[in-house]
Amino acid sequence: MISLTVEGWSALATRYNILLLLSIFSTYAYRDLWPLATYYDRPVDIMEGGVLWLKIGLLFFTAIVIPVFIPRRYIPVDAKVWINLFD
Repeated sequence: MISLTVEGWSALATRYNILLLLSIFSTYAYRDLWPLATYYDRPVDIMEGGVLWLKIGLLFFTAIVIPVFIPRRYIPVDAKVWINLFD
């Protein structure tokens, strides 16, 4: 909510949320996805079944896909020059 309501804290709150989601995703990837790439390990949370794969899919979408498409704030190089792109 802070990233949507408070103007000064929005960038910091967004970065914090992305970092938090990415760390959770990396934990699940290490525990449950990496063992699938080996011959001798099995996922730690395999007893969760379909809920586990739903969690991993949602975390992948929110931690990796959405942050890639977050627009960046435009900061002009020269503030005196204003370019109207829609003329």
